[in-house]
Amino acid sequence: MLDDVYVDETNLYVDYITEITDNTEKLLKRINDAETEHKKLKSENMQLKNENMQLKNDKKNLLVRNN
Repeated sequence: MLDDVYVDETNLYVDYITEITDNTEKLLKRINDAETEHKKLKSENMQLKNENMQLKNDKKNLLVRNN
């Protein structure tokens, strides 16, 4: 064992650092999950906008044919 090294204090410090790292990793995962969900929702939104545009065009064409 090294002189002037306090094992308990060192272990507490390592535990503290590990806890911070674990919390940081959890937050990074949550951020990544949120970004993935955001991309998915943007894609779904674009698909719905395109579908809406197509339905509007179909409606307009039906109205023109019926007049």
